[in-house]
Amino acid sequence: MAIRSFGWVQNPSDFNKLKKTVEIFDCNSKQYNLLKEKLVEENLYHFKNIQESLQKKLNNNDEEFTYSELVGRNLNVNGKTPKSRKDSVPNALIQISLESQSSKTRGKKFTDEWSSDGFLRWAVSLNFVKHNRKTDTFKITEKGTSFINTETEEEMNQVLKEVLLSYPPATRVLNILDNHSNVTKFFIGNRLGFKDEPGFTSYSEDLMIEWIKDSEDKKEENKIRSDVEGTADKYARMICGWLKKVGFVNQNSSQYTSSIKESRKVTGFLQYSITGKGKHALKQSQGNSSNSKSTKFLLWEFLAVKGSGKDYIRTRRATLLKFLENSTSVKSLMNHLKHQGFDESIDVIKNDIEGINNIGIRIELNDTSVRLLDKINDFEIPNIDMNLTSKEKSNLKLKEFFISETAIPNKFITLFDLAYDGSANRDFEIITSELFRDVYKLNTKHLGGTRKPDILIWNKEYGIIADTKAYSKGYKKNISEEDKMVRYIDENIKRNKNDNPNEWWKIFDKNISSANYFYLWISSEFVGKFEEQLQGTVTRTNTNGASLNVYQLLMGAHLVQIEELSVNSIPAYMNNMEIKFV
Repeated sequence: MAIRSFGWVQNPSDFNKLKKTVEIFDCNSKQYNLLKEKLVEENLYHFKNIQESLQKKLNNNDEEFTYSELVGRNLNVNGKTPKSRKDSVPNALIQISLESQSSKTRGKKFTDEWSSDGFLRWAVSLNFVKHNRKTDTFKITEKGTSFINTETEEEMNQVLKEVLLSYPPATRVLNILDNHSNVTKFFIGNRLGFKDEPGFTSYSEDLMIEWIKDSEDKKEENKIRSDVEGTADKYARMICGWLKKVGFVNQNSSQYTSSIKESRKVTGFLQYSITGKGKHALKQSQGNSSNSKSTKFLLWEFLAVKGSGKDYIRTRRATLLKFLENSTSVKSLMNHLKHQGFDESIDVIKNDIEGINNIGIRIELNDTSVRLLDKINDFEIPNIDMNLTSKEKSNLKLKEFFISETAIPNKFITLFDLAYDGSANRDFEIITSELFRDVYKLNTKHLGGTRKPDILIWNKEYGIIADTKAYSKGYKKNISEEDKMVRYIDENIKRNKNDNPNEWWKIFDKNISSANYFYLWISSEFVGKFEEQLQGTVTRTNTNGASLNVYQLLMGAHLVQIEELSVNSIPAYMNNMEIKFV
C-alpha cells in the first residue's frame, strides 16, 4: 500500500499548468494527444524502456497511471542521481507536460520531479484526480473532467470557485479573512492547521515585521520577504494566491520605516483581505435558508502532514470525524475512540478538534456535546498497521503531558519534533525565540545569517547569546561551533565595530553589567563528550554558560507560567553544565 501526502500544497500556483496535469488522465484531451503524438518520443529517448512503456499505454488510450509514470525521479542521462539539477533529464509524463520556470531563459522545456509531485498533489487535493493506495495509481474524477472541459478562463474560474469552496483549507483561510482584514501570511499561518505538529510551523507576524525592519539592505530585505516562512505560512500564501485569482481575496503591499535608518523605507509583506465576492461565496457554502451546505472534500491524508506517529494520528482524527456524522455526545465519542484503540485524554481529543477546525472542517464543542457543522464526503480510512514504535509512543506521551497538564500554546509543543529534525533548523531557531518571548516573557531577537548568533535573549539584568541545533540523534561536541560561540562572546566583550561591522551586540539592554552575559546551546539532547565543549568555551572566554535540551526548555516555560521558576534566577543555572530545571 502506498501512503502519500495530499491535502497541503506548497509550490504550484498556475491554474493552466494544473489543467494540463489533469488532462494527462483523459485520452480525448489536448495534452494527452500531445504526449501520444510528440512529447514522449521527443523527450524520453534517454530511457528507452520508460519511453516504450508509456507510448504503448498512450497508444492504447489508457487513462490510469502509476506515481512513477507521472512524477518520475531526479535522474541524469545515465539513470543516476545527478550532481546538479542542470544535469537532470525528464523521465515521466508530468515532467514533460509542464515547462520549467526557466524555459524562456535556459530553454528547459520540462519540469523536475519535485514540481511534478506538487502538481499531482494539488490535483488530488482539489478532487480533480483520485489515488488508489493499493496500486499507487491515479485517474481522473468527474470534477476533473468538468475542469478540463472548460473552454474559457471564465468557465475555468467558475469550476475552480466551486472546488475551492469544497477544499477545507481554502474555506478556513476565507473564515480568517472574514474576521480580520489586511493581515499577512504569518497571521493566517498561525491559525491554520494542527499547531502542535511540525508540518504546520508558523512564525510570529510581529517578529517577522520586526526582522524585516531590521534588515541592513535591499538584498537582506528581499531574502527575508521571499525565503523566510514556516510551512503553514507557505500554505497560507499559496491558498491566498489561488483565492485572489478567482476574485475571493485582495492583496496589497505594505511598507515600514527601517529600524536602522529612518530615511529608508522597507517594502513589507503582502497583506490579504476578503472581497465582497469572497464573503458572499463563503456564506453560501456554509448554507442558509436558500442554499444548502457545500460538501467539504476530505482525504485521510489531510489530517496530518509529518511528525512522529502521523498515520496513527490521521486515523484517530478520521475515526473522530466519522463518529461525529452520527452522534453529538462527548462521552460517547470518548468511549468509541477508546474502543477503537485510541486511549488519549479528553484534552488531546479537544486539541484534535481545534486542529480540525483550523484545517477548515467546522466542529462546535462544549462540555457535553460536540457537533459537526459541515457536510463531508465519505472518505476512506486505510487499513494500515498503527503499531507505534517505543520512540513514537514516548513522543506522543510527552506531547500529551504538555497538552493536558500545561498552558503552553500548541505551536511551541512542536519543538519536540523540530529539535530532532535536521532539516528544520530555521523553524527551531525562530520558534524557540518566540517561546522565550511569549512564555518566558524575556526580550528576544532572532538574528541568524552570517556573523551573527542565532538568538539574543535578555532583560534588564542579564543577556544570553544562544545557538540552536536541530539534530535527530542529539548534539555532540563540535569544535567549529565552539569557535563560533567563542567569537560571538569575544565580540560582545570587546564591542569593536572593526571586529564585526553589523554590531549585533547593540541589541542588548545597554544597562546590563559586563559580568552578566552568558552563552547557551539549545538542542534536542546532548550526547557524547559535549560537556568538553562547555568547559572549552568557559576556559577560552572566562564567560559562563550552559546547554538546554528541548524537554527542559519546555519544562522551564511551564515552570515560569505557574510561577515556580523566576526568569531572574536563570543566571544561577549558567554553570557550564546541562541545565536541569526538573
